[in-house]
This record gives sequence, C-alpha cells and structure tokens, in this order.
Amino acid sequence: MSRPIQQKLGREIEERGGEEYIFDQIASGVSIGKIAQSFGVSRRLLYRWRDERHAPHRPAMWADALKLSGEAHAEAGLDDLDKPGVLLGTEVQMITQRSKYRQWLAGKRDPQFAEKGIELNFNVGELHLRAVENAKQLGTVEAEVLEIEPGDLGALAPGDVVPSASEPAVETLASPAALPDELGELL
Repeated sequence: MSRPIQQKLGREIEERGGEEYIFDQIASGVSIGKIAQSFGVSRRLLYRWRDERHAPHRPAMWADALKLSGEAHAEAGLDDLDKPGVLLGTEVQMITQRSKYRQWLAGKRDPQFAEKGIELNFNVGELHLRAVENAKQLGTVEAEVLEIEPGDLGALAPGDVVPSASEPAVETLASPAALPDELGELL
C-alpha cells in the first residue's frame, strides 16, 4: 500500500469530521466495509488507519464504537419487524432472517443483547455409572466397576479402556440402559 493513499484517507477523514466521524459511523451500525467504500478504500486500509502508531487510542475507541453498535443493530432488527403493509411469504422470511442476524450481531457486539441460553454441566462418566446402576436394579444389565490403580496399568490388555484418575472404569456386558431420569428430562 502506498503512503499517498494512506495520507489521502487521513485527509478525507479529517474533512468529514475526523476520527469521531468514523467512530460515530461504527456506533450507528454502519459496516466497516461500507465505511471503507464511502472513502473509496479497502477495509484493510481502514484497519491500518485504526492501528497507526501515532494514534494508540484508536483501537480502544474503535472497540467501544463496536460495542455501542450492538444497540443500533438490536433497534434495526426491531425496525425490520415493524414494517407496515402486507408482505408475501418470502418477504416475511427475509425480514425474519435479517432480524435474527441483527440480533445475533447485536449480541456479539454487546453481551447485554446476547440470547441467554441454558448452560448444562454434567459428568458423562457419572451419568454412565448411574445408568448402569439403574439398569442393574432393573436387572437389564450386568456390570462390574473395575478399580484400577496407576501401578496396575501394565496388566491391561490391548483395547482395554483406561479410566481417568478420578473415575472408575465400567465394563458393560449388555446393551446400554436408558438414561437416568435427570438427563432424560433435559433432552
């Protein structure tokens, strides 16, 4: 990239209001690509302007503007859905997808707009042991829990499953049992 192009970009940014103009555009939800296009440069050149050595404050201000754009994208998603008039099925699908994308983007830019999901934390080994225990009680599976000490590892045959230090190995001799009620309810 030649220096004259970079200098020209700097002058044009100053003519439009300086770096605050760029940050306001970003915060308003204008894409980086569209901002670059409005100056007739590539995104890469705009990123280089952001990262110029003599302006170390720009990356932080850029990041703040991106976070602020989350609200702009959330509002734009609502605006898409609030359009009046009779719409065809394909138009409804397009508007719905655009709104979903804007909501996703808003959540990426600012976590307060992120969709809150359910976080599942479970130990697969423990669930398997419970399933085997339940099956043993029902008489459908015969199982044996093997306690293996670290010194016993040499006695294992090829193909044997080596348990982690915190979980015993389980050998199942029949088809697996149903999941424990706790996990079945989650799925």
